[in-house]
Amino acid sequence: MTSLKYSELLRLLCGKAVNDAERRGHSEVGAIHFVLALLADPQQRSPVVKNLMDHGIDLQQLISVLEAKLATIKTKFSVSKRPPDKELRIAIKAATVELKRLGRSEMDSAMLFLCLLRRKQTGLAVIFRAVGVDPAEVVLRIEALISPGDETE
Repeated sequence: MTSLKYSELLRLLCGKAVNDAERRGHSEVGAIHFVLALLADPQQRSPVVKNLMDHGIDLQQLISVLEAKLATIKTKFSVSKRPPDKELRIAIKAATVELKRLGRSEMDSAMLFLCLLRRKQTGLAVIFRAVGVDPAEVVLRIEALISPGDETE
């Protein structure tokens, strides 16, 4: 397998997540920064967003809860490099393993989102439950979008 690549959309969303963390004065880029960038994409290019909308999930409500969660994070000393937080690092590692298993060479927003949501006790899964959305159902729908060897974006 060739080295892992990142889809153009994933790179764009990660850049937006970094900018958001910087704007808020956070020292790390968190899973919530990434998911906010994903949900707020004005062109809704990710199959994740389309799938959530198709299943009647209120994206604005979800964004509001995510924003409220970020507001509780104390502003930390600003640093020039913002590494991913522990939750995001674990999801990236899990996504890399999953991509190898599927024989894919490119990580995209669907794969990273899936690996974030699969962790049942993470902040993201808890937030989904808080807005009345079963994270396990969303995981099943996103898994159906991802097939071996195919790129989703």
